[in-house]
Amino acid sequence: MRFYNGTRASSSRNDAADKLVRSYISNIGKFRRKAEDYGGSQGGIKSTDSNAGLTVIRDRQSRQADARRVFDQEGVGRFGARKESWIAKQYDEENRKAMQDRQSGKQEE
Repeated sequence: MRFYNGTRASSSRNDAADKLVRSYISNIGKFRRKAEDYGGSQGGIKSTDSNAGLTVIRDRQSRQADARRVFDQEGVGRFGARKESWIAKQYDEENRKAMQDRQSGKQEE
């Protein structure tokens, strides 16, 4: 404690700051424990398989690769998926209808 003119300096600000930090640390620990119980990074009751997350990611990537391969193969040319996707994204109803008619052969190019 510091003295100034014979009066002791108050430590209430330091005490309040320490109390605040302790409450933050307490909350951090509480949420960490909840996350671990749910199956957070440290495992827990929901973590039944150690590689479950990797398995899900690999399955999703393989499905995406298959879809991408089909789109790349079928997406070329006038009647390809790329052209159909572009037509479907048109906001102007008349423009989209004209493109659809041209695709189906109802309208000459």
